[in-house]
Amino acid sequence: SAPTLQSVREAALLARQLENALRAVVNLERLGKAFYEVHFEILQDNGGVFPTAINAASLALASAGVAMHGLVAGASAYVNAKGNIAVDPITPEERAARLLVTVGYIPSLDIMAHTEVVGEGSADETLQALQHAMDTARSLASDMKGSLIRAYKVAEKRAADAAKA
Repeated sequence: SAPTLQSVREAALLARQLENALRAVVNLERLGKAFYEVHFEILQDNGGVFPTAINAASLALASAGVAMHGLVAGASAYVNAKGNIAVDPITPEERAARLLVTVGYIPSLDIMAHTEVVGEGSADETLQALQHAMDTARSLASDMKGSLIRAYKVAEKRAADAAKA
């Protein structure tokens, strides 16, 4: 079926948000005249599209050897109707949330590359949700870095084995 105007607008917004978050981490001085494009095809949205996309894009650029100041890690936290705060909401939780906070955090620079707050909540709830999202992003960035290191070691071993053969 043809995309709706709403879905086209949402895709354009997501693209701008991703570009802005990645600009904060890519070392533009070392990039020179190089040009990178990051494309996504969202096959199914069960919540957390932005955090998933920013994590994937950050890992893809780092894996490709793009000079970066660190990884951008995305995460979301939400406040439900009872006032409880949780992270990584699925679509029904996103829709039912009183407050949804999404971040793109760069732990190595201790800066936010993206912050989005949707809904209503007290200042305290907003700060707590923001802290939960940042803590989750920090943890994810550590896991992402570990995955890159393991992948590099595997590739290095394969190259050494191939050189021996």
